[in-house]
Amino acid sequence: MIIKDDKSQWKTMTGLAEYVNSKSMELNPFIIDIGAANGILNSNSYNLIMDNNWSGLLIEPNPKAYDNMWQMYCLETHGTKNKDEIGIVIMNNAIANYNGKITLNLPENEDDDQLASIVQNFPKKVIVECITINELFKRKNDIMQDPGILSVDTEGYDLEVLKQWMATTNRPQIIVTESWPHLAYANLEKMSLLKNASYEKILHFGENEIFIKRNNV
Repeated sequence: MIIKDDKSQWKTMTGLAEYVNSKSMELNPFIIDIGAANGILNSNSYNLIMDNNWSGLLIEPNPKAYDNMWQMYCLETHGTKNKDEIGIVIMNNAIANYNGKITLNLPENEDDDQLASIVQNFPKKVIVECITINELFKRKNDIMQDPGILSVDTEGYDLEVLKQWMATTNRPQIIVTESWPHLAYANLEKMSLLKNASYEKILHFGENEIFIKRNNV
């Protein structure tokens, strides 16, 4: 795994690449990035796609960040308006516990668009389409089998996303998720959830925690 100019927060992907390379691990070159923001800022998927030619499914609820990501990958990187030509799938959705519409909270400063959240209380509001993990599988099951990495960065909603995910039979080789210091109980519940699903925590960078399937350790 090669990381040239790490775009991830706290250099998480550099640390993960060092671990993967030291173990000579073979990962399926496909990432599912839930909460992908604009695809660059604090991104866990950018370097895998750009430096390592991975494919991926990138999901972002903020319409502005989604548009910026779409333009970056389609127009700027591949020079095309056809999303089917770029090797990745980009979706403008929030992950929630039902399918329909939901209020997305946005910070006042547009430069902080990666902080969009359905649970944090920010001043700006926008209505977006939300789907469950089960609905995500219904729509994209053909490309979602055995991902190398699942990255979940949903600004306080990671535990709920992972609860839905672990209710399926899909088990990514590696999971990257945020653990906020003020969500101590949720962090402990998430640790227990992933442990019971046969994952082991291997790395911690800032608020990013990395878990690996035990048969890959």
